[in-house]
Amino acid sequence: MQQYQIQDYHALRSNCTTLSVDGATIGLPSLMTGSAKYNEGNGLTVMEKAAASATGWPSRIFMPTDLGNYLGSLTGDQKPAAVSAHNK
Repeated sequence: MQQYQIQDYHALRSNCTTLSVDGATIGLPSLMTGSAKYNEGNGLTVMEKAAASATGWPSRIFMPTDLGNYLGSLTGDQKPAAVSAHNK
């Protein structure tokens, strides 16, 4: 098993979710259209949400659960065949 470290990792701006979305939108530029209302910070504690708000809440989805909720809401041609999340 290989592991990689993101050199410019930032929990709110450059993390596993945002990097995945960046890659996906190269092939599907309109993929995240309408996703803003799903950017709720699901999975963060109250304190983490407060810290994220204090530093400037990101303008796009940055939490895996929010991304899963958004992808699960898509319909028609945009609907993915499957949405799954890896939990340790």
